[in-house]
Amino acid sequence: MLCVNSALYAVIAASSSGLSGPSSLTKIWSGIVQWKPIKNASSNIMLQLNCSVFTDKNTLPHLKGETWPKTMCLYLIQKTTLKTSGVGGCFKDRKTVIFKMKACKELDELNAAWKSGMVGCLKLTPRIGCDVKIILLLYVPHKSMYLGVVPNDQGSIITKLLFYENCCGRTYLWYKGFWYRKYKESGTTIWWVCYKRSSLKCTGSIITDAGELVNTVPRHTHKMNLWQKAFNGLLRTTCYVVEKGRTYLYHEGYRHRINGRSGDKVWWICSQRDSKTCSGSLVSYNGYVKKKTAHTH
Repeated sequence: MLCVNSALYAVIAASSSGLSGPSSLTKIWSGIVQWKPIKNASSNIMLQLNCSVFTDKNTLPHLKGETWPKTMCLYLIQKTTLKTSGVGGCFKDRKTVIFKMKACKELDELNAAWKSGMVGCLKLTPRIGCDVKIILLLYVPHKSMYLGVVPNDQGSIITKLLFYENCCGRTYLWYKGFWYRKYKESGTTIWWVCYKRSSLKCTGSIITDAGELVNTVPRHTHKMNLWQKAFNGLLRTTCYVVEKGRTYLYHEGYRHRINGRSGDKVWWICSQRDSKTCSGSLVSYNGYVKKKTAHTH
């Protein structure tokens, strides 16, 4: 798995220098970027920034900025989430653009979020002729510049950000606090039903096409259980990933393997304990990380 921090630095090094000369850039889009600040995550207040997007002559023919929506929604996610979801590989095959925003207090809040270890995920509402659905937004502090990464494989990155595969080989989708299991598929269209459909006769369902949400029936007949609530909180900093049949826990950029279990309590140790004699460890209970020991690498 590609280390996201290394991938981010590689993208910044390879792209920011070549796109920094204003005379060589062409504006391809202007509009509004709206986002919800972390400190007001529970409210419905959305901040807005007037923004323009520029790119160089080599990328210009491959991006149709005139088809992009006039408003983009920005979601802030942890860098570690990109690592655990496997999104890092998407940095290899991409186009890059520059986002320019006017200085204001809203921009200051966004800059503060970047300093706390966040990156941005811009979602473009589908329009006729628009083949870009996701843009990753990175901040280059030494140049006070926002770098937009447009993965060429749009379908793959959307799938990686939405789906989770468990150790039994079954694929699940997590959406707004509930888990759905794959029910049937036809081509790129997949029908998903609530994983409690059989036991609680739940009617919640979702339809996706090529990784995009097409239709949802959110009428669940049950509340989120403790495990689901725990996972909602964990998605920001922690993720469980299955690799070659073994379950690992990624937390704050480190990978851990199971060392012991007793009911809902699990002991985890650093996956590099043997190779680097790392003493890092975690204890989780009912999905929450309750105790941890610092890593030595």
